[in-house]
Amino acid sequence: MSIQPVIDSLSKTLLEIASFVPRLINSLLLLAIGYVISLLVRWGLRFFLDHLGVQQLGERLGFAAFLRRLGLSPSVPRFLANAVFFFLLLSFFTSAARLLEFISLVDFLDAILHFVPRAISAALLVLLGGLGARFLAATVAALARSVNIGYSRLLASLVEYVLLAFLVIIAISLLGIDTTVLTTSFTILLAALGLAIALSFGFGSQEAARNIIAGYYIRRHFSPAQELRFGRYRGRFQATSGMYTTLEVSDEAGQTRLLSVPNTVFLRQIILGGPAGPMPGTAEVDGPPEGEPGPPSAPPSPSSAETPPPPGTVDEHER
Repeated sequence: MSIQPVIDSLSKTLLEIASFVPRLINSLLLLAIGYVISLLVRWGLRFFLDHLGVQQLGERLGFAAFLRRLGLSPSVPRFLANAVFFFLLLSFFTSAARLLEFISLVDFLDAILHFVPRAISAALLVLLGGLGARFLAATVAALARSVNIGYSRLLASLVEYVLLAFLVIIAISLLGIDTTVLTTSFTILLAALGLAIALSFGFGSQEAARNIIAGYYIRRHFSPAQELRFGRYRGRFQATSGMYTTLEVSDEAGQTRLLSVPNTVFLRQIILGGPAGPMPGTAEVDGPPEGEPGPPSAPPSPSSAETPPPPGTVDEHER
């Protein structure tokens, strides 16, 4: 019986062990050197970011609050430095596994290394895009409040969430995930929502839309305290809200009060004039000199009773 095959196998095993030991030593040295380099880079980057004022910028942008919600340390320089540290350490570990010819492990680590930059890009897109969406929502809310729209916060939230949904879809596509079905579904949902809003606004809010448009023209052509005549009233223009115009009027009895008129009714019935004087059919009475008591006034006759406002107006005292 020949023992040559056994000797050949044993020799081959010993040669493989002899060739593996240097690779193992080299990989361990590479890991040690890479760990030291990663520590130095983390320390230097954190020191640089601390003196650059990145923490204040992170607080202003809301990134520190985001870290608190995740249960992490709110230090933005520390978070960035640790992220760079682990990325460098993973790179050195991949190189060490390649020296040891661990093919499956190298492929897995390479996939992680290629995924990390895409994940960082997606996270930055969502973070910065979320800040932009919040700013745009605040702008929409301020514009809606300027025209006295009561649902300004709901409108701002709708704008913010729609923008965030688009950003999340784009971020998922950056990660290499197919978003065709998700994009199509979201587009159909958004189109249906827009069509429903358009139909409800067109059929159910025609009068409100006319009043809002009329209010825009009123604000451009009328100024506060401008004297005018409205129906049987004389008075002064006060202000215009989203759907109503407020007037300070004097009726036939000489009483002054505030009157709220729909903007469309105001534009149809307003007459501009000079200084407000007595209404036709009323007598103008000179008052006593300053400092002297005047004669007692007689109660108003039924003919000079308060005239009801035109249809569609709202008295501020009744409101």
